[in-house]
Amino acid sequence: MTVKDKIVFILCTALMVAGNLRTEWGVTWHCPWWHHLTFHFVHGNIFHLAGNILVLWLYCKSGKLRVKDWLTAFAIATAFSFAIPSPTPLVGFSGILMYLYGILIPPIWKNRQVRIATYIFIALSVGSLFFNQWPAVLFHALCTLAGVLCYHTQRLIHDIKDHEERTNRRGTGA
Repeated sequence: MTVKDKIVFILCTALMVAGNLRTEWGVTWHCPWWHHLTFHFVHGNIFHLAGNILVLWLYCKSGKLRVKDWLTAFAIATAFSFAIPSPTPLVGFSGILMYLYGILIPPIWKNRQVRIATYIFIALSVGSLFFNQWPAVLFHALCTLAGVLCYHTQRLIHDIKDHEERTNRRGTGA
């Protein structure tokens, strides 16, 4: 794990642990605007917190994410929290992690274990709909789709620039 990834992990973990001291910071209908900035660091229970910290550690350990990815994930998850009217509080770092999952998953989708884990997560999400968790399921799905779209958009831009560069080299005879 790089120094940058260690800093991200320690900072996010500290914020998540500290955030659980303020359980009223979840996002619901008619909550104060600043709850949309703080709900990422509040969790429903110790298992929710531990799961998010574990996934955060795995992402940081991969070393594939840049600071720009983390900031974009925070911005996207925060924006979607404004868009989803929730009668129950939205809490947790999961939206940020799901966006990052959307960025990380396309290049490794061919791996059978990755696909199986994704299908299990989708099944669990659908199952949670029976417990009136539709705001969280919708939030997770939107954040993941935004990450996948961002990944493919970045790849498309990279491919276009690469094609232009090769075309320019051919045109100049370099």
